[in-house]
Amino acid sequence: MCIRDRYFLFLLVALAFFTTAKLCRKFVCAPDGEVDPEEPMICAKRDKNNVVIVGDCPEGMTCDMNDMQNHTIYCHKKIEHKKLPGQKFANSPAECFSGKGDSEGFCRGNPAGSSCAKDGVAECDVDLYCHPAVNICLEASNTGEYCNDYTKCKSNLLCSWEDGTRYRCRSYGVYPNGKLLGLGDEKEICQSDYVSENSRCEEAPQLLGSNVRDNEGDKCEYTRGYPEYSSCGYHEKGKAVCRRGAKDLEKEWKMIIAYLNRKPKCHVSIPMAQCEMGRKVVKDQKEWEAIWFAISKFHWEQHIEGLAPCMRKYVHPEAFKYINKDYSSSLVPISMLTLISLAIVIF
Repeated sequence: MCIRDRYFLFLLVALAFFTTAKLCRKFVCAPDGEVDPEEPMICAKRDKNNVVIVGDCPEGMTCDMNDMQNHTIYCHKKIEHKKLPGQKFANSPAECFSGKGDSEGFCRGNPAGSSCAKDGVAECDVDLYCHPAVNICLEASNTGEYCNDYTKCKSNLLCSWEDGTRYRCRSYGVYPNGKLLGLGDEKEICQSDYVSENSRCEEAPQLLGSNVRDNEGDKCEYTRGYPEYSSCGYHEKGKAVCRRGAKDLEKEWKMIIAYLNRKPKCHVSIPMAQCEMGRKVVKDQKEWEAIWFAISKFHWEQHIEGLAPCMRKYVHPEAFKYINKDYSSSLVPISMLTLISLAIVIF
C-alpha cells in the first residue's frame, strides 16, 4: 500500500471515529420506586446495558442526576434556597431571603428608599434594585429609560444597547426582522427570538421533521443555516433531542410576549418575570397554568423531552408543575386588546 493510500485510509478511520453516533442512556423507573431493596438510599443505578434505574427518595431528599458519571447515586438532603421577593413561600416568611412576607403568601423585600447592602439586590422588593453607589433600593427603569444591565430594568424588560451610545430598557420581542442589535443584546429582544450572523434580528429557521433522534450526534437539519446535532437528555427510551426555537414553538413564544407586556411584577433578578406574583396580571388559574406550560416548554423542552414519571421530580421539577396538562388551545393571546397593544409595541 502506497503512502497516499495509507493517508486516505487513516482519514477514513479518523472520520469514522469522530462521527460514530453515541447511544444515550435510558432512564427508567424502578418497580415500586425501589432501586435496591438492600440499600434504600440508592436513588439511581446504571447497569451494564447503560440503563439507569431510578427510584424514590425519602421526604426532604433528592437525587442529583449530575452525579451520573458514577454508576450509583445516593439520595441527599435538598438544598433549600431562600426565596426572592415575588415568589411564594410555603409556610412562613422565614423561607424568604428578606424574612418578610405579605398576607397573600408572597415574599417581599425592602421598600424604595430603604437601605441595602452592597450588591444586595436580593434585599429590595419587586421591580426595585440596590444602587451600588448609595446602597439604597431604587425603582427599576421603565421602557425607554436608561440602564446598564438587566437588573436595572423592570422584571418584564431587557437592557438594550439600541442607539450605540447608551443602554435603554426595552420589551421582549420588540425588534422586527432586520433590526441591528447592539453589543450584548439578547436574542429574546427580537420578535423572532433569533439573531443572524451579522447581528440582526432574523426569522428563525425551522427544524425539519421530528425533534427526537435515535442517537447523540445525529444531524438536526433546519429550513436554512448550518445543521446542528442532537444531544442526550434523560429520555426514558434513550433518545437524543434536537433543539427547537421560536419558529417551531411560535404559539408558546407569542403567549410569553403577551404575558410580559401585561407588566407582571417580579424581582429584577428573575428572568422573564417567572414568579408566582405574575399570577396577578392574568384572568384565572387556567390561563396562569397555560403560561407556565408555555415558558417550561420554550426553555426546557430539550432537557425534559421523554422523561419517565419518576424523573420529573429530579429534572426541572418546576416544568412539570403544569407540563402534563393540555393547554394547546390556550397558547394564544387572550384578548384582542392584548393583540393590539403587542402590535403597537412591535411596530
